[in-house]
Amino acid sequence: MKLGIIGTSTITTQFLEACQLVGGIDLHSVYSRRLEKAEQFGNQYGAKKFFDDLEAFFSDEELEAVYIASPNSLHYEQAKQALEHDVNVFLEKPVTSTLKEWQDLVQTAFDHEVYLMEAARHLYEPNFQKVTELVLSFDKIDGATLSYGKYSSKMPAYLAGENPNIFNPAFSGGAIMDLGVYVIHAAIAWFGAPNEAMYVPKMSQTGVDLSGTGVLRYDDFNVTILCSKDTNLYLESEIYSGQKTIRLPELTAISKIVLSDGDKDETVAVEPAKQAMNDEVARFKALVAGEVSEEDYHDQLNHSAMVINVIEKMRQSAHIFFPADKLQNEDV
Repeated sequence: MKLGIIGTSTITTQFLEACQLVGGIDLHSVYSRRLEKAEQFGNQYGAKKFFDDLEAFFSDEELEAVYIASPNSLHYEQAKQALEHDVNVFLEKPVTSTLKEWQDLVQTAFDHEVYLMEAARHLYEPNFQKVTELVLSFDKIDGATLSYGKYSSKMPAYLAGENPNIFNPAFSGGAIMDLGVYVIHAAIAWFGAPNEAMYVPKMSQTGVDLSGTGVLRYDDFNVTILCSKDTNLYLESEIYSGQKTIRLPELTAISKIVLSDGDKDETVAVEPAKQAMNDEVARFKALVAGEVSEEDYHDQLNHSAMVINVIEKMRQSAHIFFPADKLQNEDV
């Protein structure tokens, strides 16, 4: 597979390392707003072509797939352009700013007979699947608390009065978009779409959330969501079923699963992959190769739709709005 990339951050480095381990994926081209940066980054991984013009980048007939890791607000337009050039798209989370944007990308992918996938790495990890099996084995679910928070490397810049992309509503930033998305992916994978979703944030001066607490309401239980970009969270994630509790020290790259039953603890995790993105990269490769069933592919697309829909509802409940929301309302 001849791959192009948009975005030259740490996550792209991890992605390319996973591509090398999975095999069969060659870095063909790199796009950056500055050609020098594209060349500097791509030369490390043997890239053949470098671009600072998106139309030229996507018009390359050799390009088969693209990995997009740009700021959130750019995902929709860049993915749309790729799909319209018959290029398969592996799109970093969160896929888009709004549900309507995602629905349009899905339709465009079908129209051009190419594939579209969200890079939600934890969904494809063996230990995440192990938790799914445990949840399905329970007679009932009584609730859950799911937590993910990391002190952002951009916090010093924000505290100094700057406006980094991750804390900028113009770029669809904020804690729920950056880290809460992982938690919501997990909740929907394990429990399905909630009946209601609400969010109480700690707001930044720029107009997005630095951290927050959410509640997803189901028929017979609630799921509490905790996410943060201005603090480190060390609270275990837990899933409750009567006397039994699934305990997870981490929600992504899960290395330990403890099933507690009263005073008895059982560790049930398997050995995780050495590289956190291996499983999702292998999934994308299989998808483009036609090795994923149509039913599984549709389920995957629908799952991403449910996630962005829940995030949108949580943002609306907290009065967090992006330029994309205004554009969406104008289209309606």
